[in-house]
Amino acid sequence: MLRVLLRHVVFVSLVIPTLATAVAFAQADLRVQGTVSDTSGAVIAGARVEAVVAGRSVASVTSGADGRYQVEVPAGVPVELRVHGDGFTSQAITLTGLSAPIIRDVTLQVGGVSDTLLVTASRTAESRTTVTESVTAFTRADIEALGSASLADVLRYVPGVHVESTGREGALASMFSRGGESDYNLVLVDGVRVNQSGGVFDFSRINASEIDRLEVVRGAQSALWGSDAMSSVVQIFTRRAGVGDAAHATGSVEGG
Repeated sequence: MLRVLLRHVVFVSLVIPTLATAVAFAQADLRVQGTVSDTSGAVIAGARVEAVVAGRSVASVTSGADGRYQVEVPAGVPVELRVHGDGFTSQAITLTGLSAPIIRDVTLQVGGVSDTLLVTASRTAESRTTVTESVTAFTRADIEALGSASLADVLRYVPGVHVESTGREGALASMFSRGGESDYNLVLVDGVRVNQSGGVFDFSRINASEIDRLEVVRGAQSALWGSDAMSSVVQIFTRRAGVGDAAHATGSVEGG
């Protein structure tokens, strides 16, 4: 009986250190290093390399002036390396069950040209890169960056367009596109014509804070939009509340 007990004690004393070593090895971090470059072989400095485990970022580094990076990742578990560089297409690399340090070079492709969808140029959603008309589009972020107070102020940044006011802010503002008259512009709000009788429109009437997106098509568009669109079409898409947006109110005070 004593011999059996001694054998168990010896066995346990041998197994416990072995398990402890295995657990410590599984929890150790391993080094992943390499160079970030483009397709021509030139190194990319300032690229962000992020190690993600189970959807959670565990480490993040930036490539140096020589394009090299070094990041510590957990051993024995799947790790995803996400590499981002300004002007380049992001890349994700999956590393499964690392048991030793590795070298992994990354090659990033040049990013594609960003694109937007336009609806005013052809009355249907169409890629901006395929539109042949002269179109200028402003997003909500663009309008906020300009700091414009009214639609007339935003239109002053459109090439080939001239906006004239009869006085200070709030006065009648008229738009002249490519030398056309002020009543040669079709103005749409969410697809609805808002021109007055004769085709004129006061562009100071719409507050810039109410605009979500603005599209201006320069040139004759009468074949598509009717006789009002002899010089341009200006379409305003108003802001809409999202499903999860909280209720809020806006207002303004004017004096003169």
